[in-house]
Amino acid sequence: MYTNVTADHLDRHGSIEAYRKVKRRLAELVDPGGALVLNSDDPVVYGYAEAARARVITYRRGQPASGGVGVEDGWIVSAGVRRLEVAAGGVAEAGPGGLILPSPNLPFRASTMFRTLWLRWLRPSCSAWHRTPSRRRRSFAGVEHRLEQVAIIDRVRFVNDSQGTQPDAVIAALRSFPRPLVLIAGGRDKGVDLSGLGPVAAERADAAC
Repeated sequence: MYTNVTADHLDRHGSIEAYRKVKRRLAELVDPGGALVLNSDDPVVYGYAEAARARVITYRRGQPASGGVGVEDGWIVSAGVRRLEVAAGGVAEAGPGGLILPSPNLPFRASTMFRTLWLRWLRPSCSAWHRTPSRRRRSFAGVEHRLEQVAIIDRVRFVNDSQGTQPDAVIAALRSFPRPLVLIAGGRDKGVDLSGLGPVAAERADAAC
């Protein structure tokens, strides 16, 4: 699944262009029996559909394309997404009008929400999708290390976003929560430009370490 391909791992690839070529090649190598899930709102990612051997499933913020998923009137909706053959095939279950989940007030970004939907929804073993939409929402816990709420102690919420390893991901995370906000950040230098992160951290975080 591809959400976007922004500056990351430049210590290894040398440039964003080289990094995107590697990601494109990986998309081309997806087995024809599988599926390539692409964010059609991102032109770079959506371009990977051109040479794909696998079935392409798209998602976007808006009316879904045929066979894809989108967001309409505060709901994640399906336009006849089909399960993988290894996951029993057939059209994946959805409610009336393709309704899957209500999207407002979920405590994580839409990209994380879609990612988890693909992991659970396209596999046959998850019984959560046989429940009503309200019960689905309550059972949806998100993805580990991606804006994952790990604890609330003395009314302080602790969120693990250790998969946010590039500046734009950290910026999105900082903008996902109300203040007061403390940023705990670290890691090794991957050769990416951090200049855009500082101003947003100064604006959004009350403290950083």
